[in-house]
Amino acid sequence: MSDSNIDSWSWDFGDSGSGSAITKDPAYTFSLAGPYNVSLEVTTDHSCSNSIQKMIQIAASPKPDFTVVPATLPNGPTYFKDASGQNNKGWQWNIGDSIYTIKNPAHVFNAFGDFNVKITVTGNNDCVSVLSKSINIPNPADFFLPANGCIEQRIFAVPKDGTQAEYRWD
Repeated sequence: MSDSNIDSWSWDFGDSGSGSAITKDPAYTFSLAGPYNVSLEVTTDHSCSNSIQKMIQIAASPKPDFTVVPATLPNGPTYFKDASGQNNKGWQWNIGDSIYTIKNPAHVFNAFGDFNVKITVTGNNDCVSVLSKSINIPNPADFFLPANGCIEQRIFAVPKDGTQAEYRWD
């Protein structure tokens, strides 16, 4: 009589989604945090079977987010504020060619325009999530000006940051 070899695997990951697999070493992503009973049934080439069930606790991943306060002066710092929630212990920011490992960094951009910013957040439960956003760094000295004006008449120039300045043409 020959030895038996495992011929099939049947996994059930215990969630209401498509939580099953029939491969030997499956990879599975749970969509919600919580406890799950994961079971495996194996069958040999001689039709013998055995099963086992184990409990796994899936923790919530951080929800990375941030806000940006652009520089108000040329070559001034742009401030980044973490908005990922309370239960986090680590941050890594990739801004331009710089990496910061603090919660709320400041960065000086050498140019104006659109830039990609990536934040990696580690939760207190050691779960990690990543968010990338495109941000716009405006030229703080740039403004909108009417196409026409007259001498001795007020012209309102509006900086692109939304504040208003008044100029009088001579």
